[in-house]
Parts: sequence; C-alpha cells; structure tokens
Amino acid sequence: MKAVAILLLLGMCVLPADLSGEMITATHTVTQTDPAEDVRDSGDDPGKDMVKIVIDTDGTNMNITVVLDKEAKYYLDGHQAGDVVDVIIDADCNSKTGGKPFFYQGDGGFDLRIEVGMCIEYANGGTACAGALGKTKAINFFSTYDLDKYTQGTNTEDISETFNWKDRGKDIQGANVEVSVPYALMKLSPGQKIRLAVKERDDATFKKEYLPEVLLTVR
Repeated sequence: MKAVAILLLLGMCVLPADLSGEMITATHTVTQTDPAEDVRDSGDDPGKDMVKIVIDTDGTNMNITVVLDKEAKYYLDGHQAGDVVDVIIDADCNSKTGGKPFFYQGDGGFDLRIEVGMCIEYANGGTACAGALGKTKAINFFSTYDLDKYTQGTNTEDISETFNWKDRGKDIQGANVEVSVPYALMKLSPGQKIRLAVKERDDATFKKEYLPEVLLTVR
C-alpha cells in the first residue's frame, strides 16, 4: 500500500514522513556500497560496475568518489566511454519543490542531478565522453560530470537547464573515478542540509533502482 505523504519537519527540511524513517543521516561525508556484478553488458561492452560511492563535502566542493569493481581500463580500453552513476539532490530539502527522475519510485522534490562519467583520450588527439572513436588507440582515461537542474515547481522528470556539461575532472588511476562539484554551481552553503539518492547507470535489473536516500549536512 502506498503510504500517505504526510510532511515532516526535520531540522530545516520538509520530508515525506514515509521516507524519513528509511533515510541515512550523515554529517559532511557519506559512504554507500552496491553489489558487484549487478550490471548489464551492451554487446561486447561491459557494464560499468560501481561497488562503492563516497560523497564528501569540504566547505567549497562536493567531492564524489565512485569505486569500480575492476580498474577503469577494463571498462574503457577498447570499449565505450559513458556515465557510471547519477546523484540526484534535493538542494532546498523540500519535497514539495523540484522534480524527479522518470523511474524514481519515491516522492519528488529533487532540484539537481549530477551524472558522473568516464572519458577516453585517444592517440589521435580525440576524446570521447560517450561512445568511442572506433579502433583508435586509447592513451588516457579521465572523469567527468554533468550538472543539470530539474524543472522547478513540479514533480516531473524533465531537465530544464544544464549548468555544466562534460567538465574535465581528474585522470583515473585504478578503480577510482573522482569528481569535485563546486558549492557555487549548486547554490549550497556550509552547514546546509540536503537530501540525495544515488543510482548505478548500468543496473542489470532495468528498474532504475536507487540506493537508500541520504539526509546529508554539508561541511
């Protein structure tokens, strides 16, 4: 039975009461894990398999580290670049404003979406952050992120504004994919409470399932 959405005031947040009991509450940093080998392949291209995500706030940036099941080279060399995870954020911590992804099973109220991805640099000088450049030799891999804004005042899945598209992040070493998103782009302030949820992009269930929601107080 679908719970009745009764609003609850929690700190400075307005949350649905049926979700508040299931939330993870964290201060400054949160770590979540995801099972290995739970992704779908696309032809010969292996699904990008996240096993852990760490979201750390430092007073200026939201630093996101996605840990893969295998080294990034396994997923990228001879294969396709692309997104690994989505992080959706209710920046004003109000479930009555903002939107939500099309497949999201919970209440809406999300203002922003961060897509964390992996890019490939090639020997011919080309770069791919989605897909690949044929059989050109890959020489380096780096992280990237998109920052999008959900339509305000509605609970729709439409993205109305892109703040940042395919920003070059950090060279990828081993299995860690790291990006830093400035507070200024997200209009966050130190001490602010935000609500967020994480989804692995290549989830094999096709249900677009999210990890448990987090109520995070940023540093």
